Amino acid sequence: MKLQAAIDLLNMDEAIDIARYVGGVGVDLIEVGSPLIKSVGISSIERIKELFPMIPICADMKIADIGFIETGLALYSGASMVTVLSVISDRTITESLRAGSHYGCIIIADLLGEKDMIKRIPQLKSLGIKNIHFNYPLENAKTSDIDFLKRLTNDPDIKFSIAGAINNKNVYKLKGVNVDIVVVGRYITESKTPDKNAYQMMEIIKSF
Repeated sequence: MKLQAAIDLLNMDEAIDIARYVGGVGVDLIEVGSPLIKSVGISSIERIKELFPMIPICADMKIADIGFIETGLALYSGASMVTVLSVISDRTITESLRAGSHYGCIIIADLLGEKDMIKRIPQLKSLGIKNIHFNYPLENAKTSDIDFLKRLTNDPDIKFSIAGAINNKNVYKLKGVNVDIVVVGRYITESKTPDKNAYQMMEIIKSF
C-alpha cells in the first residue's frame, strides 16, 4: 500500500506548508484537493509540484464534463493522476482517458455518488479505466462492511484507492483488503505535527 496525503485546504500558503511537511517525510503521493483547486485555481498544482518534482501529484478534479480539456489542464500543470467522476457520461470518461494517453498519465474513476459501485466497476474497466477511487467510512466499519470492501476490490486488474476519515486507529481495518493507495486528509492536515502523522501512517500501511 502507498500513502497519498490529501491537501483539501482553501489557502495556498497553508497548502504549501503541509506539502513541505509531507513531502519532507517522503509520502508516496500528494493530492491537490478539489477545494484547493477551486479556491486558488489550476496553478495550485504547479506550485506544489515545484516543491517536490519527484513525488507524483494527484489532481482531484472530479471532472464531470469536457473530459479532454479539463484533464489536459491538470496534466499539463504537472499532475500525474487526475480524477473523473464515474457517474457522468461514458464519453466524458473516454475523453479523459484519451487525454491521459496523450500526456502519459493516469485517470482515476471516482465512485462518488454511485448507487451500485460493484456493478459500475466492470463497466468502467470496459471503457479502459485501470484505477478506481472510492470513499468509505472506516470509523464504524463492521466485519460485514470489510467483507463488502473485499468484494468491491476483488478485481486484480484494477488499482483501488480509498479515503474516508482514515486515521491511525481505523486504518488497520484495511489489512487484507486489495487497496493500492490509502488517502489520508484531516489526520495529517489538521494535526499540529503533520509530518509525524504522515510518517506514522506510512509505517503502518507498509507493515500490512
